[in-house]
Amino acid sequence: MKNYLLGVFKRSSLNISELLLSVTLCSLVLPRIINSITIGLFFLVSFYLFLRRNEQRLYFNRLIVLFFIFFIFCSLTSLWSVDFNKSFNGITRILSFLLLPLAFLLNPERIRREKVIRNFILGIFILSLYLLVVAVLNYWSLSNYEVFFYHNLSNSSAEMNAIYFSVFVSFSLLYLLLNMETKFDKIALVFFAVILVLLSSKTIIFVSLLLSIIVAISEKSLILNKTLILVFLVLVFIGSLFFKKRIVFELTNSNLTEVVTKQEFGWEYKWSGLGIRALQWRVFYELMIEDQVMLQGYGLKAADKRISEKHKNLKLYSGLIGIDFHNQYLQFIAEIGIIGLSIYVLIFITLLKKAIKDKDLALMVFAILIISVCFSEVFLWRQRGMVFFIVMSLLFFQPKYKETS
Repeated sequence: MKNYLLGVFKRSSLNISELLLSVTLCSLVLPRIINSITIGLFFLVSFYLFLRRNEQRLYFNRLIVLFFIFFIFCSLTSLWSVDFNKSFNGITRILSFLLLPLAFLLNPERIRREKVIRNFILGIFILSLYLLVVAVLNYWSLSNYEVFFYHNLSNSSAEMNAIYFSVFVSFSLLYLLLNMETKFDKIALVFFAVILVLLSSKTIIFVSLLLSIIVAISEKSLILNKTLILVFLVLVFIGSLFFKKRIVFELTNSNLTEVVTKQEFGWEYKWSGLGIRALQWRVFYELMIEDQVMLQGYGLKAADKRISEKHKNLKLYSGLIGIDFHNQYLQFIAEIGIIGLSIYVLIFITLLKKAIKDKDLALMVFAILIISVCFSEVFLWRQRGMVFFIVMSLLFFQPKYKETS
């Protein structure tokens, strides 16, 4: 790791924009206020650098325009929102869709995506190591092996959700798999595989395994590291087998027919993860039929009231009342309608088209990873997921500068 760090400083120093973007990404694992401050600093520095340069020209790309359109449309939904105050206040929660693309648009500096992503990966490696050390200490005091798994492992860092951290870890190991350069990369790859298994997200483990196989097949250069890749794939595969019992439990303890037909559940009804998701699909369907808002949505952040009312009518226990759909696509339709969802689909299409055109497998892997996690989480409506997606997407649209020795 020492040689890796020395290599980072020897190749070339970071400019101020690369430094701020690196800190912005790494601060996603810290309290939200810190991440918000770094976003503000990056925007202010970009604006200052724009004013200082002699030729003040703006270079738009399709992705930046789509992010602007998405932010504007989300803001406009407050005009027909069922809860104007909540939608109006919600605009401040999605300011990243405006500030980050605008900062990239104004910024005249050369931003090397490789440098920023490498710094992010190093940050995730250090945090993963910290979480593992904390888990070991907790095990010594509690003698409970569960401290090594899922939220118990990730919560030691600003109550980090295990699913979100799994996405960061998965992206890091997949990127290293595509760009293996140093001994540290090889160590980090296997270490991230172990952490991914411990974080216990079935969806992310499965997607990571699938994408790893695709990468291993696609990249001829990886033949040189076939032993390492085999170790990594075996680790992730073992992780998948480890969760076989959990999957069987979910299937055998989920009466889906009952979930979609029962009129009242009561406080004592036993829910599985699959059952809760089936319930939310039912709630979504019934709300769309009853209120006919599928085209335009209830308004930004304004679906909560109707979801809570539906939950109360079904007599759910208090811990479930008002929870979101745990599906980004359903949440988009409920809040900003088919129109808003269509804009986001265009963003993903733009990313995938660029990945195909440039033969950029790293961008393709990133896009598929985000598309996948959105089926089980409202990933893009939470600051950690939102900022990660926006910054990485914009970085992949930057020219891929060659590193200088």
